[in-house]
Amino acid sequence: MKKVKINEQWISPIEMTSKFLFKRWKPKKEEKDLTITRIEVDGKLREEKIRYSFDLYDEYDVTTGTHNMHEPLPMQLPLLL
Repeated sequence: MKKVKINEQWISPIEMTSKFLFKRWKPKKEEKDLTITRIEVDGKLREEKIRYSFDLYDEYDVTTGTHNMHEPLPMQLPLLL
């Protein structure tokens, strides 16, 4: 991803988002949340076009008090395969 110049400094959009939002995105203990994610992968397998779609739904667990996406997405991907 291309970096942009802000106040004489080069920064990527993901770096800016991380610095600005992630500190503020922490849910309160009693706050209930959910995440809906779709991952689509297009490509070729032995010259044949293929497409895989993975859907993920995760929500706050009231029995354990665990917020959704407790495990980072890369850790959850093997569960989808």
